[in-house]
Amino acid sequence: MLSKKMGLIVLLTAAMALAGWAARPQILEFKTCRQIRETPTSFQPSGWTSSFTTEDEYVYCVVKVRIPRNASRRKYDAKLIWYTPTGSVFKEDTFEDLERGYIWSLRGEMRIRGTVAASLLGEWQLKFMVSYGPQRTITFTISSPNTGPQHRTPTQGQSQFSVQPSFVKGREFEPNDTPDTANRLALNTPVQGELKYFSQKVYDQDWFMVTVPAGESLWLVITAVGETSFWVSPDCFLRIYIGEDLKPPGLLHWESQQQRGEEVSTCELVLQLEGAATYFIKLDVRQCRYNLAYAITVADAPPGWLKEDAGGGLNGLPLSLLSGFRL
Repeated sequence: MLSKKMGLIVLLTAAMALAGWAARPQILEFKTCRQIRETPTSFQPSGWTSSFTTEDEYVYCVVKVRIPRNASRRKYDAKLIWYTPTGSVFKEDTFEDLERGYIWSLRGEMRIRGTVAASLLGEWQLKFMVSYGPQRTITFTISSPNTGPQHRTPTQGQSQFSVQPSFVKGREFEPNDTPDTANRLALNTPVQGELKYFSQKVYDQDWFMVTVPAGESLWLVITAVGETSFWVSPDCFLRIYIGEDLKPPGLLHWESQQQRGEEVSTCELVLQLEGAATYFIKLDVRQCRYNLAYAITVADAPPGWLKEDAGGGLNGLPLSLLSGFRL
């Protein structure tokens, strides 16, 4: 009698274990692709790959999850976490109220071209987790379309930087997040860009450079629009250096005008650059902590609003002293 009871207990335990396993959510598909085509009721992925370049517009992640009818919970939540090549969290996508009895097609996306993601080259990780259920990790890579290395150690006698030789026009060209990938500014040719702020560890920065011949002076004109109701200070988003060893410029002659709004504020700034010198210009939003759109130009004449200014002159202060002033 005891043996029969023990046999029943064993069978019941095995049946419960099997039922518990069958009731768990299952990850049926977890892949990345280049394109998503929207349909009236769903979406159609195409271009499956785990290798992307900085010229790709997006990386899409597609996940299919089966929630069994006999799942232990009526609804489940899921999360998709994007990790940079350094292991920090870049973004998270959440999916709530996944009801049992269905196969759910989920997707996440991250824009590459023209964003901070284009500067984070290497192997990324994607982790998908279902509450009270399984989790899985896959990887994908973002690389430069050029086959050469992104950062080379200079040999003796070589310059520290390998600056892009061609001039940039219209939009800033990624990657340009370091001095050695700085975009060259052409005379009287405006360039537009956007700086995104995600966290103190993940934020956009764009580098530009311009060479001013000996005996000449040019005008660096920047219009910045920040997603803030506070004053947009030049010292918050702008740094200027001279030469490949990035020396501080010392005294810079500048003038600006600003406007505050309820949702966005603007700053128009002009600085006089004297030759002979090569200037490296860095724009970033780490200190601002908000998104910022900008237009940057190197001109042979000052902007009209400066000519119309009653004072007509330029202030003279080291740029590092601009913080604390509402210009």
